[in-house]
Formats: sequence, structure tokens, C-alpha cells
Amino acid sequence: MKELIILLPLTILIILAVSTRKMELSLIVACLAALVLLHKGNIVTGTLDTFYYVLSNESFQFCIIFLITFGIMMKLFQDSGGLQGFALLIKRFIRSRKSAMVFCWVMDVILFIDEYLNALTVSFSMRKITDAYGIPREHLAFHVNAMACSLCLAVPMTSWTAFIVNLISDHGMTYADYLRAVPTMFYPLFLVIQCLLLSLGFLPRLGTLGKAYARVDSGGPTLIHEKNEKSLVNLGIFDEDNVSSPLFILLPLAVVIAGSIYFGKNMLIGLILGIVCQFILYIPKKLMTINGFFDSLFSGASSMLP
Repeated sequence: MKELIILLPLTILIILAVSTRKMELSLIVACLAALVLLHKGNIVTGTLDTFYYVLSNESFQFCIIFLITFGIMMKLFQDSGGLQGFALLIKRFIRSRKSAMVFCWVMDVILFIDEYLNALTVSFSMRKITDAYGIPREHLAFHVNAMACSLCLAVPMTSWTAFIVNLISDHGMTYADYLRAVPTMFYPLFLVIQCLLLSLGFLPRLGTLGKAYARVDSGGPTLIHEKNEKSLVNLGIFDEDNVSSPLFILLPLAVVIAGSIYFGKNMLIGLILGIVCQFILYIPKKLMTINGFFDSLFSGASSMLP
């Protein structure tokens, strides 16, 4: 019975997330349910103790600092024009729907090292291209989300690998235990293959995806705005006319990946080195002033607050 009760907060989270589509609300309600189960009559002081524990835990401190630094890097990519230049470079190699989605798949594989780096870089640089070839945003959204999260689990040298190994070490398990678990990760491994087959057109587009393609093929829009829609990541509006060399995104990304691998798969160090690389590249080339650089830095950090 106790084992079933433990699943109650997770069940609440899933039901609320699916029914309301409000992740923050769902997380808060599920956490409150878990705190009631955990602390019972001592809910107020118990909740505060839990907050202190979480904020002092180095794994969660890593997540907070990591998200802030990632938001900074993505905002600098935008404001430097490098992301727009990268999108124009990609556009030269794409001639059809199929090649657009296959290119997305290849980019996902290359950017395996972190799911945020993967999902946001691919989606931001590809969305105008996929729109031009009549690919519904539903397909792009599913693709980048499925690929980014799956690769981060199934490839045992990512930022999430480091995070998970740190968590399981509290229970006497090691990196070797994680490696032994990878072959049993059927769901992410299946998704990587499924995304490729969908991109190549070898699998039928069923359900919501099929309806989305039918909408676009009949002359409808690639993106439908929902009522009260809200983005979890608010990086502002693209200035499509602000275009610079794709090297201004490729070089910092190379530094991030190389730095992360060199420092023992530490993605945070890689990101910090990448931001330093951006400063060295952007200021001398007058892509932005020093004041502009730090304005983008703080704007990128605040974009990840939700």
C-alpha cells in the first residue's frame, strides 16, 4: 500500500499536466501532495526544511546555474545575428520536406551533449526553413523534443548523464551501473529510430501529426496559436534582419562541446568557456558593444527564470 501511495504525487502531476497543459501549476500541486504525504501534520516547517535541502543540494544548484548560463548563450546567439546566419547557411543544403527533417535529425545527433542546447538550437535555426517547406510546427516540436531528450539519456556522456550519476551515487551506484542500464533504455532508443524513419517518410503520419500535415497541405498555417499560450523559455523576438556569420554560433558551440569533454563531461564548464568565446568574438567584431553584451547576458539569464 505504501508503494502505491508514493506514486500518488506523480499520478497527480501527469493527470494535471495533460488536462490543464499548465506545467507550473501541475508541479506545484503535485509537490504539495508529496509534502503532505512526507510531513503529514508538520507540513509548514517540513516544507521549509525541504526547500532548504533542495537549494543546498549541489545537483540542483548545478541545474540552476546551468540553465542561467544556457539562457545567456542562446540570447547572445540571437543578438549577435549568428543564429540567423547559421539558418541561412543551412538553407543552402535543403531542397525538400524530407531533406529538411533529415537535416534536423543530423543536427540533433551532432548536438547530443545537452538537451537544451540541442532542442533550442535546432528549433530556432530550423523553424523558418521547415515553415517554408510546409512542415507543421507540431512535427518540428515533437522531433526536437523527442531527439534531444532521448539522446541525452541514451548517449552516456551528456550533461544529464553527469546529473543522473551524481544522483544515483547517493545510493551507492556508479557510472558503470548507468552504462549497464543504457541497453535497456528501449523507449529513447526507439524514439531516435522513429524520428529518422518519420523524417525519411518511411512511417505513416498518424493521429495529431497526420491532421497537422492535412491542415498545411490544404493551405492552412504551419503554426496555430493556442489561447493563453505561454512559452517556458522567453528569449524575446528575433530580429530577422540582424544576420552575421554562422561562425559566430559554430565556434562557441565547438568550444562548449570540446570544453565539456575535456573537463570530464562537465557541461557547465563548457558553457562558461563558450560565453567567454562569445565575448572574445563579438566585441572586437563590433557585433555588439560591451554594454550591449551584458544587456543580452542579463536578459538571457532572466529568460530562464520560469
